[in-house]
Amino acid sequence: MRDGEFVETLKMRALPKGSYDYIALVGFLKLYRDAVQLAINMLWNLDEAPLIATLHRTFYSELRKYGFRANHVKQIYFYAKGLLEVSEETV
Repeated sequence: MRDGEFVETLKMRALPKGSYDYIALVGFLKLYRDAVQLAINMLWNLDEAPLIATLHRTFYSELRKYGFRANHVKQIYFYAKGLLEVSEETV
């Protein structure tokens, strides 16, 4: 690892104990990826990063239509905002 680099490791259980529904998991992960990309596309052309309240108003009802739970919706728009902030810092 080079100086100034960080590696983050996440360990989590993606399926409930005893469940083997990997097809549903893969489907959810693809939908999650697409939702993050949707949020990034909508935020990309903004001049400045929006407030959390603005993100919530913009994305909550739209992403809930896709079947995401409230905590997933919040993770999606937080992650999209974070990715855009990192990309702006590297430019």
